[in-house]
Amino acid sequence: MLTGIAKIGDFKSVGRIGLKTIVWFTFATLVALTIGLLIANIFEPGKHLSTTIASASSLEPKAFDLKEFVSHIFPESVVDVMARNQILPIIIFVLFFAVARQPSEIKEKSSSGFDSVSHVMLKVTSYVMKLAPVAVFGAIASVIASKGLGILGGYLNVIFCFFAGLVVLFSDFVFGLCCSENKICKTFKSCE
Repeated sequence: MLTGIAKIGDFKSVGRIGLKTIVWFTFATLVALTIGLLIANIFEPGKHLSTTIASASSLEPKAFDLKEFVSHIFPESVVDVMARNQILPIIIFVLFFAVARQPSEIKEKSSSGFDSVSHVMLKVTSYVMKLAPVAVFGAIASVIASKGLGILGGYLNVIFCFFAGLVVLFSDFVFGLCCSENKICKTFKSCE
């Protein structure tokens, strides 16, 4: 993301893209959460997994706190946020970082370094993706060894619900894109 913003160059474009990123992230998250909650409440995919449930006393929801929300978006440590895989604070940090390196003398010195780091991170990600099936196989083998083959029915139910949710989410976004494309096409045709 940082190298992409760096290649744009124009500060106004970075601001527009940053705003669009935050709006898109929020919208996509709300839609995905809504679909996930609907599927979880209708199909109850975890119901078929015969596992013990921990005490529900620690699961009480907290009230919304604006101070906590802002401190979550602007954390004390970026490394801590990256370690806990919290995406929104990372996006905010990258946007600020990209804007701070906009002066041309800073940009020229740091562009090749960030581009190199980007390539290294993509290579590390490809290694993880190649090893992930082995890790999943090991995890499933361990569960089958301890719970028996009957647990696979519950897992298949969870997998079915997951993919059904993805299909619904994907079709919602494709439908929205088609509607917006149709609206855009009609707008351009009326201008001719």
